[in-house]
Amino acid sequence: MDMFLAISIIVGGMIFLYVMLSEEAKSQIRMDAVVDASVARLFQEEEASFNGTNGNDHRPYFVEFVEKDNKRNVFPVKKNVYSKLNVGDSGRLTYNGFRFIEFTKEGEVKSAHQTWLENFTGGSAAKLKFYAFAPSVNMIISTEQPTILSLNQVKQNVRIVFNSTSTATFGVENENGDMLHFTKVATGRNCQLEIPDITKRGSYWLNDLSESDVSKVLDLFSRGEDLISVYELTLQSWHKSAKNRHST
Repeated sequence: MDMFLAISIIVGGMIFLYVMLSEEAKSQIRMDAVVDASVARLFQEEEASFNGTNGNDHRPYFVEFVEKDNKRNVFPVKKNVYSKLNVGDSGRLTYNGFRFIEFTKEGEVKSAHQTWLENFTGGSAAKLKFYAFAPSVNMIISTEQPTILSLNQVKQNVRIVFNSTSTATFGVENENGDMLHFTKVATGRNCQLEIPDITKRGSYWLNDLSESDVSKVLDLFSRGEDLISVYELTLQSWHKSAKNRHST
């Protein structure tokens, strides 16, 4: 009997120790971030697909949160979460890496989107509209709802996009409506630049741009330089095949 009791105590102790170590390991691995944040934007993106992020629900619902230090996060969420949120909701956001876990609403911020833009972009210093589709680095900013950024902030986002492990696109538009559209095919690949000209029904193309090349192009663009003249680009008609675009 004494032997049985001793074995029971040892086994019980081992189970307790295993549970404690497992819980500690889980907490160390998970490391959820819990921050004060506000809902800055709600949108849908038809092209997006996040396999496994939302279980069996792959519908493209996204929420953009902004933290007190102006850090921005975009998360894919389920429809039932999306439908309960409004721009301006403030509260406690819990997330792990690129995965949304929970948002507990505690209040409401009036004109949150406008306030966020002013804080995040530096108010009147912001000059460029920026959009991007780079799901592997959790950056999805719709062309229909671009973010207004300063030149330096655009460059910071470009640096993030260059770390994308999948095909990514991004672009900018200035106050005159001039646009630059960049495409990055895969990891380690450089970008291709398209400068569309709607009036001439064609585009100018510049290939094999590194991150530093893109930074230089953005500098010239923000100063109003004529990129077509600087790089001696030739118009390619939209009716020509994509193959011919690489001839410039």
